[in-house]
This record gives sequence, structure tokens and C-alpha cells, in this order.
Amino acid sequence: MNSVASGFVENSMMRNRIKLPSSITGSAGYMIEIYHDAMELCRVFGYPNLFLTFTCNPKWPEITRELDGTGFKAEDKPSFCARMFKMKLDQLMKDIRKQTYLVLLKHVMNVTKIDEDSYPIHGIRDDGRTVTKQGHDLDNGSVVAYKPYLLKRYQSHLNVEWSNQVASIIYLFKYINKSNDRITTQLCVTETDEIKEYYDCRYVSSCEAIWRILKFDIHRHYPSIIRLSFCLEGEQQIIFDEEELIDEVLEKPSVNTSMFIEWMICNIFNQEARELTYFEYPTKFIWNKDNRIWSRRKRNTGAIGYIHHVAPASGDLFFLRILLKKVKGPTSYQDIRTVNGKVFDSYRDACYDLGLLDDDKEYIEGIKEAFF
Repeated sequence: MNSVASGFVENSMMRNRIKLPSSITGSAGYMIEIYHDAMELCRVFGYPNLFLTFTCNPKWPEITRELDGTGFKAEDKPSFCARMFKMKLDQLMKDIRKQTYLVLLKHVMNVTKIDEDSYPIHGIRDDGRTVTKQGHDLDNGSVVAYKPYLLKRYQSHLNVEWSNQVASIIYLFKYINKSNDRITTQLCVTETDEIKEYYDCRYVSSCEAIWRILKFDIHRHYPSIIRLSFCLEGEQQIIFDEEELIDEVLEKPSVNTSMFIEWMICNIFNQEARELTYFEYPTKFIWNKDNRIWSRRKRNTGAIGYIHHVAPASGDLFFLRILLKKVKGPTSYQDIRTVNGKVFDSYRDACYDLGLLDDDKEYIEGIKEAFF
């Protein structure tokens, strides 16, 4: 596992800060990135209109037949349960894509109201019928909303709700990445180590472990979101081990080139590329990580380009991001801050000349983006 370590002086003491990369599932960076990806999809296509929760049923006939006569319980065979759930999930997604039962989703069980926080309150009839379960009498008030067709087809807890708000996206990532079962607390003023915290404070169940071992998707969305890196001139990020020699570090490809720099180089030679902003680039071109070049896409996959949020307090970096939404075909940093043939000293001045900062609209949008 590679990490980026940086040292800085605070209160006359040297403090190391070790960050987990976003490629580590469950890390803070991972959660932030997939959440922003989802919000970018909402920006392009609008908020989702259906929210489905699908749970594995340990009493599925396939599982009970497998365990019959063995003396094992479902929790003793996490590998088989994980594989079976993956098969059911794939079938569900296939049904959704084919729209074989979308008409059934248009009918709610009873009258549903929306509370002040925009969450649904399902109306449930009290028809006097009750059932006894584990010594308790239960009426309709104990029945969650369900779809008869889905219940019969998948024999599992499969809840379907209408969704029309951004809060559903927040809930989604909180739900699938619930807080840990074990937490440790330590007062520390000399070190922040996300790797140590990740190992000390995270519980991984057998089912989750098997799911990862089998390399099943933890998170999936379509179309793909291409995260576009960018930086101010001469400030591209370089990742290296602290034991590497400086000469070895300077020979790394990331020192002289990056996704952002190669975008400007590609604009020099490609007329079609000059017709696109940096955000629009992934619709026509794909980044080749091995060769570190942009290549023409062979087919349109609907990919969406996205640059991570930058706070207004970041100064020129914030204004550079604003310009990257508007400027097409620059071949250098100077071109980005050039407006009508005039080169401005800062990206902020270029934004003002383009009329992008005549009011607080860009600041408000930036605050909203950070909030959501």
C-alpha cells in the first residue's frame, strides 16, 4: 500500500499526516469520490426517481437445498450466500434494464404522505388482521411497504420507494457504508494516521470479506465518471516513497506531465480537441494511463468529465476551475487566462473580464457543491 506522507511544523512540534488514497474501499477519500460521482450524474441527468433496497435472504430455496443435511447454517457458508446474492442482484438489474416490471412500480401499497424533511410516510390500512410471530401479535402497522410481484419473484426484502431529492443520494452512501461495529478512541497530538485508524476501527464481516475476495462490485454506476485532475502551473502532485532519492523522484513521469498538461498538448495538434472544454473532453477522448496520453475514443460511451470541488478560499485554483468550464482549446496556462487577446495576470481577473464573477452566482454554486 502506497501512501502520501507530508510533514509540517505546528506548535514547535513535527507532526506527520498519513492519508489513505481513495482507491482503498471504505476510506474517507473513497466515500467522498463516489459521492461526488453520484452528484455529478444527478447534475447531468437529474435526481433518481426510484430507490431500491435489496437484501439477501438466507432462506432462499437454493441456499436451503445446498445446506440440507450438512448441519451448517447460512452464516457458515458466506461464499455460497455471496455468490447466490450476486446472481439474484444481476437478475434484478437485468429486469430493470429490460423494464419488465416498471409498470408495477407505479402503484403504491397505500396512500403515502411526505413529512417536513421530504421523507415518505407510508399509509397502512388497519383491517383488523393480525399474525403471531415469536410470541407477538403483529398487525399491518408492522408490515413495510412492498411490491407483491417483486416479493414473489425474489422472495426477499426488496423495498422500492420514489425518490425526488438530493437527500436520497446522501442516505444511499450512509446506508451502504454504515458506521463500524468497533471504535477505538485515542488522544494524539503528534500524528494523524488514516491507515492505522482504518485497521483499528473497522470490522469486516465474513460476507463482506468474501464479496471482496470474489471481486464483486462494491459500487457501480453508469455512465462512467472521469475524474479530471488539474493544478496551477508547476504545482502538479507527485507521489513518492520517503526513502526514494531525489534524483529518482525527478525522473518520474508525473514530474513533467499530467492528465491536465497533456490535455493542453493535445490541443496543439488536434482541431477537434480545440472545440471542447476540459470538462467535455472525456466525451470524445480517453486518458491512457500507461502511455500518459489522450487518445480518440472509438465509440461514444456517454462518459462524463468531472473536476473535484475547490473551495473559494483556495484562491487562483478556484478561479482556474471556473475557467476550465468555459475555455476551449488552450495550449498553455497563459491561454487559459487570455480573454479576447489580452493576457491577465491572474485567473481571477480573467473570470471577471468574462463576466463570470459579476455577481455571487459562482460563489453560491461553489458553496452548494461543497455542501451537497
